[in-house]
This record gives sequence, structure tokens and C-alpha cells, in this order.
Amino acid sequence: MQVSTPHPTGAALRSARFAVRSVSWVRYFAAPLLASSLLTGCLDKVPGIAPPPKVLAKQKEDRAIGSACRYAGRSIEDCYVLNPKASKNQMFDGWKEMDGYMREHNIEGVPSVIAPNTPPKPRPPVEDDLLPDSNTANTARPMLR
Repeated sequence: MQVSTPHPTGAALRSARFAVRSVSWVRYFAAPLLASSLLTGCLDKVPGIAPPPKVLAKQKEDRAIGSACRYAGRSIEDCYVLNPKASKNQMFDGWKEMDGYMREHNIEGVPSVIAPNTPPKPRPPVEDDLLPDSNTANTARPMLR
């Protein structure tokens, strides 16, 4: 008696074809995707891709402004008003970073006191006898200059 192997049914054939298709998908899409993801760590070393040094310095300065505002106990809105030329995104990042640091280490902020813009104090009035009078300009009084 001869035992024959059963022929694959339609479902088995379809699953075999899907397995072949999935291997080709991996070969064409996953390999380049994996290679590009491994190279993304090197992009800061490629010249022309990273921001210029002046932009990086400005971003660091704006983050420092935000950190200083948080340490001074100012709200982020006050920080925006007091520093209109600074980037709001970077200021907020610095403010948020300092807020987390201060909460973690139980640091109280140092409140800042901003003096209102007051006009300078007026000078005391000058005595009349030191200034020459128009009627007595020819007299021998000494003039202080």
C-alpha cells in the first residue's frame, strides 16, 4: 500500500505565498529603514546639517533666560514680556527645566524686585544771588560757572 502525501490546500498555499511576500518586504523596506535609523546618530557630525554656531548660542542664551526667570520666581508670561527678543520656545524649555530641578531639590526661588521706572529726582533750586541778574550784569559780583 502506498501512502501519498496530501496535497496542500488553498489556505496552505496562500500562507506560503504570504511568507514569501513578507520576506521580500523585509528585504526591501526594513533593511534600509534599519540602516537609516542607525545613521541618524551621526547626522550632527555632517557639516551643513546642524544649525550654525550662532543659532546654537542664541538658543542656549534663551534657555538660560527662562531658567533665570524661574529661579527669580517670575511667571513665564512675565518672562516673555521682559524679554521680547528671546525665543519663546527656548525660554519655556529653560523655565520648565529649572522648575523641575527646583522641585526635585526643594529649592525656593529668589523673588526679584523690579523697581518701577521713576523719573530722576529734581535738583534743588539754585540760589538767586549766584546767577547774574540782567540788571546787575555789569556789577563786580563773581560769577560761578
